[in-house]
Amino acid sequence: MASSEPHIRAQLRELIAARMRLLAGIVAGGALVMTVANRLLMPDVSPYLLPLQAIGATMALLSVWLLHHRLARARPVPIGLLLFAVACAVRVAVGWLTHDLAATTIVAVGLILILATTVPWGLWPQLATATLGAVAIAVNGALIGVDVVGVVGPAASAVAVILGFSILLAYNLETYQVALMTENWHRRRSEAELGRLNVELEHRVRARTAELEAVIENSRDAIWTVDRTGAVRLMNAAAHRRLALRYGARYDPNDPGQAVAPAVRQQFHALYERAFAGENLQIERTVEAPNGLGHFVISMHPIVEDGVVVGATIFSSDITDRKRAEEQARQHQADLAHVLRIGTMGEMSAGLAHEINQPLGAIANYALGAARRLRADSAVDGAVLLDVVECIGAEALRAGEIIRRLRELLHKEEPRQQRVDLNEVARASARVVEGEALRHGVDVDLELAAALPTVLGDPIQLEQVVLNLLLNGIEASAAATNGSRRVVVHTGAGTGDVEVAVTDHGVGLPPPPADVFAPFFTTKPRGLGMGLSISRSIVELHGGHLDALSNPDAGATFRVTLPSEPTATRSA
Repeated sequence: MASSEPHIRAQLRELIAARMRLLAGIVAGGALVMTVANRLLMPDVSPYLLPLQAIGATMALLSVWLLHHRLARARPVPIGLLLFAVACAVRVAVGWLTHDLAATTIVAVGLILILATTVPWGLWPQLATATLGAVAIAVNGALIGVDVVGVVGPAASAVAVILGFSILLAYNLETYQVALMTENWHRRRSEAELGRLNVELEHRVRARTAELEAVIENSRDAIWTVDRTGAVRLMNAAAHRRLALRYGARYDPNDPGQAVAPAVRQQFHALYERAFAGENLQIERTVEAPNGLGHFVISMHPIVEDGVVVGATIFSSDITDRKRAEEQARQHQADLAHVLRIGTMGEMSAGLAHEINQPLGAIANYALGAARRLRADSAVDGAVLLDVVECIGAEALRAGEIIRRLRELLHKEEPRQQRVDLNEVARASARVVEGEALRHGVDVDLELAAALPTVLGDPIQLEQVVLNLLLNGIEASAAATNGSRRVVVHTGAGTGDVEVAVTDHGVGLPPPPADVFAPFFTTKPRGLGMGLSISRSIVELHGGHLDALSNPDAGATFRVTLPSEPTATRSA
């Protein structure tokens, strides 16, 4: 209210001035009518009556003229009181000349009530008006010799009550008018502020719309929208370029069949229907393009207006370069892994030679023993020779199995995804390092979980990871002077994942800030420092992670965690 009060007061003064101009005009008109009526109906009236009425009409007209000026409109109350005082004086003079108190009382009370009900000037101006009216009535009575209080006491009381009532009316009228103006002021302010905000919002919407259109038009992704009939309503430049590159023609919304093959249109319309049903979907598509295979990720989202799906927005991102980069990274990773396997086999050459020499030596011993028996005794029991031959065959198969496993590890081929039993991976890795473990005097124990879920991955690469961890554990255990010369392979299943942990009691991890997974970091005299780095990369490409922890007593534990296939398990 404090900020609106000056404005309300100024507006109230304007209203008072306007109402007084109207009343002054009515008074001037009434005075003129009375002048003409007195002239026609009362020819013997006092010669002073007409000039007095003329003076009253002139004063009223002067007030009308005066209240049109800004200076007078700023102070309408004093002018109104002055006008009323002049009207009362003229009326007293007329009443004295005509010896008429009743007319003066009627005119004074009537004007006072009219002012109270039409001019919102408040308590004190109306009190002054009522006082002036009462004084005029009393003076008129005194001039004509009428005791107003004594002779017309009841009438005077009634007039007094009316005058008091007029003061109350004037107060209520001002209060109501101020409240109404205040409400209107606040409403206009609110409407103006709302209009300003609406204009500002429209400017912002237009600006954001222009920015969005620029982003859409300059986006490298193909973007288009369709209505419920599948008709294209908007298509950016990237979409036009892609269609032109693929089909050799610019897309025409009025003739879509000209640019897009029917089979492709059917595929997209089936996807549109899913979006129209309220589904947000994302698919990956591989298509033939003039420059080779193209890979795209297509996202569709329904357009909802007032709770109703009216169309769909489609985003198509070209991920061909990313796919090629991923394929190159996988191939590079496979090449590194193959080099690591060859290096690992080189490091294990002594242990592998010992493991292969065992069955070969056994074959040679069995064969020499059989030859000696045949030379010493021509009647050799066939059953005895049969046992020897079976032993020779078993040892030959054992040597062949060792070589087969080495060929699988050393064979270079494209990575393949299949179900892998990590228990089998642990067993195969343990068999490969058996000779190396015997050479260093380290025991390898398997603690394999029953009904272990399978994982999806490349079995050779996963075996390479476990094999590398086992070799590190064997070397760490052999290098320890007071630790337990034992390496444990543990498997287990968690919520949605499978774990393989290799624990040793060797020299442990180097102190921070050393990172055993950093490329080229090694503690071996002849190591390259790539084994753990490549192993972690292989695990991460399979969607898992490889961690290293120091054991509370001695040694370290390397833990491989991979996502499991929920429905597939293998026994221990």
